Amino acid sequence: MEILNKVAYSFMLVLVIALMSSTTTRPVSGLFIGKTYVYIINNLGPNIKFNYHCKSADDDLGERSLNFNEEWHWKFQTNWFDTTLFWCNMWWTDTNGRQVSGSTDIYKAKRDETKCYRRCRYYVKADGIYRYNSVMYRLDLLYTWPQ
Repeated sequence: MEILNKVAYSFMLVLVIALMSSTTTRPVSGLFIGKTYVYIINNLGPNIKFNYHCKSADDDLGERSLNFNEEWHWKFQTNWFDTTLFWCNMWWTDTNGRQVSGSTDIYKAKRDETKCYRRCRYYVKADGIYRYNSVMYRLDLLYTWPQ
């Protein structure tokens, strides 16, 4: 019986160490942390409507539009492997009447989780899409519009 207790104790010890190391080495994991929020903010300028259609492999968020200074957000749980990805097709008309369009990965868990944690803010500007970097307290250019 004593050998069985030692085996059970050893198994429990290994299990506890494995669980502790997995929670301390991963800054974000859907299993332990909770929901991630993604915000899109239209900073293109007055009277410029921003249109977009975002989706992931699992979720289609639909086609939407934002007026100047409006924002929209959604929430989700990142997967255990940090491969969660949302991408957007986007378009708008500049002040000269020219159609500007593009497509980009708006949220990539491996890229974004250490920069914006669970509150990722993306600002749409005339020169591109910026992510607020909450570690460095600045906007980082992630995407430039095609010319």
